[in-house]
Amino acid sequence: FRALKTVWDHSTVYDLIRVVKSIKDSGILKINFICHSMGVALLLKLSDFFSELFDSSFTVSSIIIINPDVKIETFNEIYTKNIKNFCDFTTIYADESDNALWYSEFFNRYKVVGKNPFDKTLNSLPLEVIDVSWMDANIHDMRHNFFDINKLMVDDLSDILKKKQRAYCRSRLVKREQNVWSFATAPKHVVNK
Repeated sequence: FRALKTVWDHSTVYDLIRVVKSIKDSGILKINFICHSMGVALLLKLSDFFSELFDSSFTVSSIIIINPDVKIETFNEIYTKNIKNFCDFTTIYADESDNALWYSEFFNRYKVVGKNPFDKTLNSLPLEVIDVSWMDANIHDMRHNFFDINKLMVDDLSDILKKKQRAYCRSRLVKREQNVWSFATAPKHVVNK
């Protein structure tokens, strides 16, 4: 659990603040955040400083959160207090079958965002949740970090970052309920004979 302590450590957050400030000072107008697993905790901590970092000349374009290892209540509180005021385009990729997050929930004794795409708290927030629980192509047994090799994920991330497309505009997605979407492809065992 040393990694989690590092994520919540003030010096780590201050280092990230310096990076964001240097991006702003270089003349960049918009920034995208992509966070995975415990890295989402670092984004939540950084969001305490959003009012100092962002203004009309330097904005958060999108936030992509993949398999977040963060307590649902903590995420809800901080997202509502800090993040939603600075970014109106947040996407969470969650997987009920994520085995690394299963261990996190077991040892920490609380539900995490990345393992609960249909949680009522998350479904009430103004963000998109992409449920990847049934995906089985280009995914290893832990199901925790396949986002860089799965073509559907790579294409979806690209559409967010390059085209700023919302879930309802991305043709590979189907709406499941409220703000939850899934990829519209058959599992790998469905084949022509």
